[in-house]
Amino acid sequence: MGAFPHTTTTVLPQIVQALVSGSPAWRLQILSDSADRLLQMLICGEIDLLLGQLPRQAASLPSFSGLAQQVLYQGRLAVVARVKHPLADRHQLPLEALLEWPWVLPNMQSTTRVALMDAFLRRGLAPPAPVVESPSFFYSLSLLQNSDLLTCCAHSAALMNSHQATVVPAKIGLDPMPVSLVWRKNSAEAQRAMERLNTVRLAVSATGVPT
Repeated sequence: MGAFPHTTTTVLPQIVQALVSGSPAWRLQILSDSADRLLQMLICGEIDLLLGQLPRQAASLPSFSGLAQQVLYQGRLAVVARVKHPLADRHQLPLEALLEWPWVLPNMQSTTRVALMDAFLRRGLAPPAPVVESPSFFYSLSLLQNSDLLTCCAHSAALMNSHQATVVPAKIGLDPMPVSLVWRKNSAEAQRAMERLNTVRLAVSATGVPT
């Protein structure tokens, strides 16, 4: 199964528990990569399930009609800083104010990075050029602790790490992103897994946090 890193703070633990504890029990291998790469792995049969967001260009692929998906929840993104960052106590910051600070962001293939860039471009602003690129929010949040860096990550990830990070009250205008389970319609293994998962209630709140 391919999984986006932020799903570790939402439904991935519930999905894994459902698959490994039933009868018969699955043995799972969880892979993390860019959205494009995971999609190609799914299409080629290298993985059976994809947990995350389909890249927007997926709809134009000839193989798209062979995929099925089940939307699990609407994910939200947030701008995040360390606790007691100078921006933490501000109210409704404009995007321009965020450009005055250094950023740590995932690479250009990340759906989070693409969404953040779109938010700035829609306002006629050049997106922030990060001083650090990191492979996932795990690294980004750890780098905030001893710096004034900003990052962008799933709102659920920020809440789960509230001991070291805080959501910056910025008017960023990021639309919710559907987080789905995606599989090949002709994959018998994926169909069996989905039959198992459809018997389980995957509980996620409006903030993207498991309930």
